[in-house]
Amino acid sequence: MKKVFWLTIFLFSCAPNFSQIKSELVQGNGQGKYLEVPFIAQEEFLCGPASLAMVLNYYGCSISQEEIAQNFSSDQLLGSFTLDLIAEAKALGFSVNFGAGNLERIKQSLENNQPIIVFWNYLLEPLPARHFAVVIGYYQDHNHNWIIVHSGDKPHQILSQEKFLKLWERENYWMMTIKPDNPICP
Repeated sequence: MKKVFWLTIFLFSCAPNFSQIKSELVQGNGQGKYLEVPFIAQEEFLCGPASLAMVLNYYGCSISQEEIAQNFSSDQLLGSFTLDLIAEAKALGFSVNFGAGNLERIKQSLENNQPIIVFWNYLLEPLPARHFAVVIGYYQDHNHNWIIVHSGDKPHQILSQEKFLKLWERENYWMMTIKPDNPICP
């Protein structure tokens, strides 16, 4: 757990302040997009259910990570699978688009007001630290490109585009978006 803490400090250092980015976007001084996705702090080993719960709540479904986790999460696996998230979203009446992505697809999804669930890896083998997070925005100023995510127990984390891509590449750029078709939310 200590390693994850220090990795988080390293990954998110030197990034601009979220309030500053939001202000720049509102004033039209920067290029980008930000979605008001409700933040749900992840419980231990529930990054997948927490990420899906955030996106479902964005679309108006009042559902918790615990309710989602009841359907598929396993303590023995210490997490969930991408297929679990896909099946749960479909079971709740959402259409699902998933697979390998790229930055252009991320930006296009955000421009279409769709938050993105991504799967990344903090570390390499033999001790991978795989993780689900929700991309809620991007920001470009004259010198840098930033990705804004809800991840773990921290909302509005700012990553440089380079750091984001490095983490995301390790899980083959997996991403998922959902759209309400006939939601049957609890």
